[in-house]
Amino acid sequence: MTDETPRKDEHRERQGLLGRARDRFERMEPKRQALLLAVAAVIALAATIALNPFQSTTSDQPEPQSAQQATDSGKDTKNQSRTDPSSEPSEFTGSTEDIANKARSILNSPDGGNIDTFGQTLIRHGDKDLGNATDLFDAIGRQEKESTVRALADEWYAEALPKAAGYRLDDLKSSLPKAEHAVDRLPDPTPDDCTGLAKAAKQARTLVDAGSDDYDKLTSAQQTLTKSISACTANMTVDQIDRLFPQDGPSVTIPDTGKEAQ
Repeated sequence: MTDETPRKDEHRERQGLLGRARDRFERMEPKRQALLLAVAAVIALAATIALNPFQSTTSDQPEPQSAQQATDSGKDTKNQSRTDPSSEPSEFTGSTEDIANKARSILNSPDGGNIDTFGQTLIRHGDKDLGNATDLFDAIGRQEKESTVRALADEWYAEALPKAAGYRLDDLKSSLPKAEHAVDRLPDPTPDDCTGLAKAAKQARTLVDAGSDDYDKLTSAQQTLTKSISACTANMTVDQIDRLFPQDGPSVTIPDTGKEAQ
């Protein structure tokens, strides 16, 4: 007997089993046949999923994905804080028109006319574009989007403010020696109109000696000093003014009283 004899017997046995199963299935009612086929299909699908070596489990997938998303989110936040002007605190709020109005208000301050405005000071010292906020108002004229205009406004102010402070300091340095000279030459008793001049000169001297970069303080000191000089000379003759403020030194703002020398 050869090895093929048992194999043939097994084959005939399997065919016999399949044949009997098929006969039994064919004798079943149609409803039972359909139910049996449905159960077999479910079992086959489950076996395919279980044995598929390429199928990822739920626990394998989300964690790396979530970690990557968190990393990307962190990068996005950092990039936004570096590049998006709207993510930084702004000196300028509201609409494009609001931003333009605030910039004009800064350029035209202080009012009163006794000293140069913010814009005039920058222009007089050679910073014409900053004194006119050229880039900002060009962008507004082109109807750039609000975030762009706000970013340009912040950039302009951040550059213009320290320069304006430096120019205010220069102006005080220029006018202060003559004001202090006038204080030393005031008659005794000091005329009522001139009582504030010494205090204004002292305040200005403190800021000048400290090399202050505080624009508001420097502007206030310059205003006070100029007003004090104007008040002191308002009722003086030209000769009296010339004795207090000789014209061979640094200039100061002195009003034209229209009076003739006596």
